[in-house]
Amino acid sequence: MNAVAALIAVLVALVAVCSAAPVTSTTTAVNVTSTDYTPAAVTYFNTFRTVAKVPAMRANDALISACRRHAIDMAKNKFLGERGSDGSTTVSRANDAKYKWSKLGLTMGTGYASADAYLKTMNKDNNPWIVDKTIVDIGAAYARIAPNGQIYYDVCYGAPLL
Repeated sequence: MNAVAALIAVLVALVAVCSAAPVTSTTTAVNVTSTDYTPAAVTYFNTFRTVAKVPAMRANDALISACRRHAIDMAKNKFLGERGSDGSTTVSRANDAKYKWSKLGLTMGTGYASADAYLKTMNKDNNPWIVDKTIVDIGAAYARIAPNGQIYYDVCYGAPLL
């Protein structure tokens, strides 16, 4: 009986400790800014596409939205990767943004001083999306922790579902 009494005493003590002091948590809000740089990406990539004689790229609002979401996630959580911190993928982000696609692509980067500097690292040889004749839709966004945090760049490429 002493063992049972001791166990009950321990349980009572645990309940008292757990209920005596409420647990509080604090979170620090992260101020992230995002910028759409799709027009610059369209202009830059279309110079390669003209030479390759493939259809011009055009801005797509759904892909811009998908890129913005991913860039903000990368900036807030300080990572570079295709899979979002919430488990999202290029496909799920495009689907969530209501983009009807037959093919999707993604490039991302960090450590560049500007969107132009990031774009200029890409060419038709190291980024096949640039001259893929089926890819015509594009969205491009970057995000940073304000005011002067690291910038995370995202470019989403899509071939619309016909």
